[in-house]
Amino acid sequence: MIDLAALTEAIYQRLKSDAAGQGVRDLLPGGSAAIMLAEDLRREGLTVAQLPERPIGALRRGATPQLARVVTAPLYTWYFYDDPSVGYGRLEQLPLAVAEAYESGLTVGTVAVGAVEVAAGPQTRDDTLKLLLHVVTVAIGAV
Repeated sequence: MIDLAALTEAIYQRLKSDAAGQGVRDLLPGGSAAIMLAEDLRREGLTVAQLPERPIGALRRGATPQLARVVTAPLYTWYFYDDPSVGYGRLEQLPLAVAEAYESGLTVGTVAVGAVEVAAGPQTRDDTLKLLLHVVTVAIGAV
């Protein structure tokens, strides 16, 4: 079984610094500084002015449902944010770029993970940050 912490780091680094994630970073004016963990956005006292130039992306690991006694299928969610004055146009380009970043598959240590499925979720607003939000889910096949 794969180490979930190592898998999470691989999912994160794919967009943050890996060559395969360059297409996503090209759509973010802040480049790799605009890729962060979702927990970083929920710090007490954080203001939008302290964030990198939008759009930005934040990763959160979700459920890891058991498919069999030892096999899991982890779910990850990228939350992409942009300024309301811009609209959803820039956010709408990101799901395809994310899918392309993961299409080459993932290897964690010496273990290749199963299929990587990317799906665009809803467009909405984050009431706390007062930013537009587009959700992109990354589902990892059995590991």
